[in-house]
Amino acid sequence: MGYRHTPFFNLVELLKQDGCPFCRTVNAAGHRYLRTTLYEFVNDPSVRNQTAQSRGFCLQHADVLRALTDPLGVVLLHETLIHKLLRSASDAELFAAPEGICPACRYVEESLNLQLSTFVDNHDEPEIQQYLSTRPQICFPHLRQLAKRTRNKVLLRQLAAATRRQLEALDKKIHEFVAAENATLEQRSSPDLEGLAYVWLDCLQFFSGSVTSASEEKQP
Repeated sequence: MGYRHTPFFNLVELLKQDGCPFCRTVNAAGHRYLRTTLYEFVNDPSVRNQTAQSRGFCLQHADVLRALTDPLGVVLLHETLIHKLLRSASDAELFAAPEGICPACRYVEESLNLQLSTFVDNHDEPEIQQYLSTRPQICFPHLRQLAKRTRNKVLLRQLAAATRRQLEALDKKIHEFVAAENATLEQRSSPDLEGLAYVWLDCLQFFSGSVTSASEEKQP
């Protein structure tokens, strides 16, 4: 067993929610970093230098900045970058590769690594064992990351079993969906086929990740 500290209890809360808990971590960490930066650190030289070194923010986190709607904060974060580029001594320097990754991505990576490690280190705790044995919604990319992090054969078997259960459920739904698409109009109206039209969301959630479950995404 690991140490039941704050990250563990944060993870347990995530396990109670729909969708991949690690995708939720990624999403929340990016928003948290950018909100905090806009409200408290837009004039911090180290933060502005990080933005300059990365040549700005990645597309995903630029979209988060747009949604947060803080015009002054955004321009201040980019001011050092603009000045650095204007001082370029040559075209080669102007178009040089970034010296670092998006600052928000760096923070997200640290937050995700903490949650993955917390899961692996505490995998034998009752809360995590219950999650693994019932209906885990961890996406395939994060299942692979967990598998790479552990040498514990029991946990590896549990992760593999959870993965196969999700794959088998998807395979069954896909088979039924394809059959329904090829069925007659009368057969398509069968109540047994309710929900099959959203199997494509299940596929995207499992293989690409999502902070919500497919059942949440299909709601109007």
